[in-house]
Amino acid sequence: MTVQRERSTLAAACDGNGQQPLDLDEELGHQVVKVIPEVSWSMGPSQHYTTLAFPVPYIKTQLQSRQRDQAFDALLTDPFEPVGVIVGEYLSLPSIFIQNGLPCDVDFVDSQCPFLTIASDFLQREMTVPQIMSKAVIWLMRSDFTTEVPRPLMPNMVMIGGMNCEEPKPLPLELEEFVNYSGEDGINVSTLGSLVPQRVVWRYTETVHENSPENVKVMSWLPQNNLLGHPSVKAFNTYCGIHGIYQGICNSVPMLMLPLFADQVDNVQCMAAGGVGKDLSINDVTLDKVLEALNKVIKYKMYKGKMIKLSAVPAHELNWIQCHFLDVFTLLIILVITVVMVTDFLKKKKKKKKKKKKKKKKKKKKKKKKN
Repeated sequence: MTVQRERSTLAAACDGNGQQPLDLDEELGHQVVKVIPEVSWSMGPSQHYTTLAFPVPYIKTQLQSRQRDQAFDALLTDPFEPVGVIVGEYLSLPSIFIQNGLPCDVDFVDSQCPFLTIASDFLQREMTVPQIMSKAVIWLMRSDFTTEVPRPLMPNMVMIGGMNCEEPKPLPLELEEFVNYSGEDGINVSTLGSLVPQRVVWRYTETVHENSPENVKVMSWLPQNNLLGHPSVKAFNTYCGIHGIYQGICNSVPMLMLPLFADQVDNVQCMAAGGVGKDLSINDVTLDKVLEALNKVIKYKMYKGKMIKLSAVPAHELNWIQCHFLDVFTLLIILVITVVMVTDFLKKKKKKKKKKKKKKKKKKKKKKKKN
């Protein structure tokens, strides 16, 4: 009798972006081991996976030893950081990437991704990070056709935009009380203090000024999705990370967008083109510009209306006819039948003309013979 081994996934360099796929892995019964540095941006212990914290630098012998002790079936990583990409190649694991596209342009050295030689240094053979990326088994694209510009996709690319959206849960009591007292003005998530009439919930990790306005609630961590799902929320001030965008869309909250780097600029352009918010540039932003844009987002109903329409698109429940493309197939069949019938009609008409011509010729010949 053979005993089936539990499937195991190694996750590396997945700060924040890989959380939902990891949770799904655990729900499917896969064992997940997450490799994180001792100092991590956002990842820590979880009931969904095992964490393996490593000091920086982490030496190759330890990595090899861990791989021998526990045979992994696949590697899940965000290629924005090259660590996971290189680890997958080093351990000869099929790699699954979570990203919107190549994090670095392949035609020049990007200042944000100076990783052209790091793969060769670690693997001890001539190889670049983009070359390793080309071996990906599957790309989980953190975007959706409803918010993206048209672009080609390879067969190993799957759109998963919005998978971080969840049904809003009740807010913590302290935050619920603050939000409920906002009245008709509502609240803004992460925006300006006493310069706006709305109550403000602001995520801020540094020391809070003791003279902060009464309408401002400063917290080091926000239950962002739950907060955006509250009916009192009027606007969402965001730097336009891809997860924040989809949480705003799923909860139909218009946005004031201030991109900082990486894919955020492209994300903002797509959102602004859809008319679901106002965008500002970090290079020339001023207090007056922010207030003007914020007032437009809150007071002009078109932003809220377009966001409601956008959030409703993925939620359409298709009937069985649409789900199986029967309407499309019916149209195609009708077109084919129409073309066949028209072609057949034209052929018959042409044959009749030929027969008439032949009859006329025969009559002419008979007349000539009589004469």
